[in-house]
Amino acid sequence: MNTTKPIPVFRKSELTLEEILQDVADTFKITPEDIKSKCKTTDYVALRKIYCYVSKAVVRRYSLMRIGALVGYKEHSAVLHQVRTATDY
Repeated sequence: MNTTKPIPVFRKSELTLEEILQDVADTFKITPEDIKSKCKTTDYVALRKIYCYVSKAVVRRYSLMRIGALVGYKEHSAVLHQVRTATDY
């Protein structure tokens, strides 16, 4: 008898920005506050880039301003740049 629990499947439209941020943080074993910090080290910038990419390119439900507001970006163009350059990693 298989007692393992199935992995939950989410429809893309069901994910909230906070859930995406938490998932990215959990994956890399840090806190969401670390991603939201103003720290400009390569690691944290890369994590913010992953968050922006997943939020916009995968979920496609939220505006650039709303995505950026959660991690402290003041302009939509900052999120757009993160999404476009996310494939660099």
